[in-house]
Amino acid sequence: VEPGRRLNLYCIGKGSPTVVFDSGLTDETDVWALVQPAIAAYTQACSYDRAGSGYSDPGQRAGTSANIVDDLHRLLVAAAIKPPYVLVGHSYGGMNVRLYADLHRDEVAGMVLIDPSEEDWVQSVWRLDPNQRTYAQKHHDELEPFWKGLRECVKAAKTGFVEGTELYKRCVPDSDPRFSDAINAAYLKVHLSPSYQQATLSENLSIHDASSDQVRAAWRWYGAMPLVVLASSPRTKLRPDETVEHMDAVNRVHLFLFD
Repeated sequence: VEPGRRLNLYCIGKGSPTVVFDSGLTDETDVWALVQPAIAAYTQACSYDRAGSGYSDPGQRAGTSANIVDDLHRLLVAAAIKPPYVLVGHSYGGMNVRLYADLHRDEVAGMVLIDPSEEDWVQSVWRLDPNQRTYAQKHHDELEPFWKGLRECVKAAKTGFVEGTELYKRCVPDSDPRFSDAINAAYLKVHLSPSYQQATLSENLSIHDASSDQVRAAWRWYGAMPLVVLASSPRTKLRPDETVEHMDAVNRVHLFLFD
């Protein structure tokens, strides 16, 4: 991508347009392990690890959608993966591929968004808050403790995790039973690293602030470009102290944002 910095790219299959997968928050190429080969039976399919995740080198800048899109564009050029692309984004990846299409519309033949994150989600749900806190208060009360926990993960990675501790269990993802011991051991080494923990923190700090602002500012009309949105079923389990009316309202917001 840049001199001295590398991103992991995995492509299989042949044909055009190339399908490019972008994962959720600090997820790696393995999340597409069952999907990518099925797509590769019809055309070229590529997945990649964002900076600091999987087998990619640590990022030198914040994990915002704009920086992620810039990395991906440079990566595809460097790897000679020529457009057009069908972009597939899950969760945070959904925001990233939309921004890619906004900035490089002539390269994108279509998009598939899978439970995509939404730049207006936090603000829209805040408006349903029966306690009528300010947005800044909601931000502070709910996000600051979460970010504090992620910073603790970064600190622990730098000093060395102690297996079996609560911090280890909270910061280090479980092994995946679908994969071999060797693959899980390789991913464990990655997940213990400061670069992975820092990437997790950086992307989480960015998604509802800088990245949301970037996606919102770049909105444009896609015209006749094919776009498919896949959404999970509405939530049916109440959260602590939540009413059925509030849960139903949150579900309606989720569906409305990508209606």
